[in-house]
Amino acid sequence: MNKLLAKIASALALVASLFALVFRARAKQFKAEAQQQKQRADQAEQIQQASDQLQEDLYTQAQQHRKEQQDAQAAIDEGRRDHFNADY
Repeated sequence: MNKLLAKIASALALVASLFALVFRARAKQFKAEAQQQKQRADQAEQIQQASDQLQEDLYTQAQQHRKEQQDAQAAIDEGRRDHFNADY
């Protein structure tokens, strides 16, 4: 009877250790997936920030170019500059 109880106890211990291994592996997998998602989110945020900065730079450059064109046209209209030799 003691041998049977020992075999049952060892079988239960084996099953419990297998469950522990399975759950540990799943927890490790979920942790790895969460880390990957966090990395993707960080990369997406960096890409968005770079895109925003690029759009802002392009907008600033377009405004500056527009102002330069307006100033050049005003200089031409006022006779301070001509089209051919850029004399002021």
